[in-house]
Amino acid sequence: MDEEYDVIVLGTGLKECILSGLLSVDRLK
Repeated sequence: MDEEYDVIVLGTGLKECILSGLLSVDRLK
């Protein structure tokens, strides 16, 4: 259960990082 929870947290974290990165790129443009 703990491992699955860690995977979910990492997955959501990556998504947030990617979304924030795309937003930053849009702002630079």
